[in-house]
Amino acid sequence: MAAVASIASLSSSAFAALTITPTFTANFNANFGANAAAAQAAWTSAANVLSANFNDNIHVNITVDAVAGTSVFGQSQTFLNGTTYVNLRNKVVADAKSADDATAIGAGGSVTVADPAGGSVWWVSRAQAKAIGLIADDLSNDGTTTFGTGNPFTFSGPIAGGTYDFRDC
Repeated sequence: MAAVASIASLSSSAFAALTITPTFTANFNANFGANAAAAQAAWTSAANVLSANFNDNIHVNITVDAVAGTSVFGQSQTFLNGTTYVNLRNKVVADAKSADDATAIGAGGSVTVADPAGGSVWWVSRAQAKAIGLIADDLSNDGTTTFGTGNPFTFSGPIAGGTYDFRDC
């Protein structure tokens, strides 16, 4: 019973995880055709690498699209949130948990006490805003990634000559 009480008393942040949820469009599946399942698996594998390396307890919701041809290799779009530097810095300081965070907000770090832009609006992506508590976590779309299906991609295993590694592009 003491073991159960110890486990129950652990904070939820001890189990926090970044959850990346893709929504693959009909265009993605149609344009990738026979390679759609392999492309989805590669995209999901890349997202899992990010989820395993960040511990913010938030949801990042990405629409994953594709267009025919090679006019697009890969691109992304995100929605931005503006705030003051003072608010941004306060949120970053309040969210600091790691040695890297301490370096960023410490003396000589990149998140200085004084606003380096002198009062401008500072813009962060929705995912970043969620991670530092600037906006609440939600299940709304946070951005889009789009790929050109005419490009020669390798979706798994060794990268074939003359192709691009889809997972790591």
